Amino acid sequence: MKPRTAVVKIISGELYEHLKDVRLWGAIRRDGFTIYGCAREDEKKFYEGILAYDKATNIQGFESSEEVKKWWEEVGDMLLIVDNGDYEEIQI
Repeated sequence: MKPRTAVVKIISGELYEHLKDVRLWGAIRRDGFTIYGCAREDEKKFYEGILAYDKATNIQGFESSEEVKKWWEEVGDMLLIVDNGDYEEIQI
């Protein structure tokens, strides 16, 4: 399966509580959906969701959503994959 770009929303799984109201864009791949970013209108919720997820998992140690935003825009080496069945493609 060749990866293809899409917009999705999360409907279940590990990231659901943190990103359920965010329209995400990225690539649908054989092993799931790789998150590249979100709809511009959802950026605040996206960064707050990533912060909440990070606080729950302690992967990066972020202290604020502003820190998440700066890191995501400048470094962005966190690879978030949503499992197949935990997202649905949407039209925007």
